[in-house]
Amino acid sequence: MEKQLLRIQVAFFLQQLLERPDKFGYRIADNTKIFSDVVPIVIPAPPGPPIEMPLCILNSLDGKYTLALSKTRADFSFNIPIDLPDCAKFLEEFPNSFKDIHEAILKDNALSRIGIVLSVFIENNKSQTLVINRFIKDKKIANAKEVSVRYNRPEIFNKIDLNVIHDWQAGVELLTPQGQKIGLLINIDINTDGKNKISKDFVYKLWEFTTEKVLALSEVGDE
Repeated sequence: MEKQLLRIQVAFFLQQLLERPDKFGYRIADNTKIFSDVVPIVIPAPPGPPIEMPLCILNSLDGKYTLALSKTRADFSFNIPIDLPDCAKFLEEFPNSFKDIHEAILKDNALSRIGIVLSVFIENNKSQTLVINRFIKDKKIANAKEVSVRYNRPEIFNKIDLNVIHDWQAGVELLTPQGQKIGLLINIDINTDGKNKISKDFVYKLWEFTTEKVLALSEVGDE
């Protein structure tokens, strides 16, 4: 049974508008290892674009990392699937990859919110039954072709209020280099609610909290 961490996204929400995301993108390229030697892609904006619209994008030369910059946020993503059972060391070291970006943001700005989104795929031809037994326990839908469960469970971590959103989608077809696979797609979205002041190092503590959630998913399907 294949289990993979498909994608990671860390979203930094800015207190003050980033008037020139393109200039900030060039600064990132000049001051980070991951995006060194990268020419930022500047997206021409139509008149009056939404402030959430990405206006500058950086892609690492190895294709693993992406940074999308808008006037209100910076979204850092890791895009290469890795095996979930073997990813503990990777998760432990991952904050090193966005440390330079985080510090660059804090030079001229502050964070209002932080969000972390992770996607996990578990290959399982009976993933519908797995989700039904885990959450619903209703025999009337035992033969359902697709089953989805989404819930938002507020939590408090380090005196910061969090929204922790779980989205379980069973019967998902995923196209991979090895062919099409069927299974369970789990998205976890952890974000602060914006009501509390965020300390400089909170994102790293939140990542430890997130790591525990992800590693727990490595046992899904074994029961």
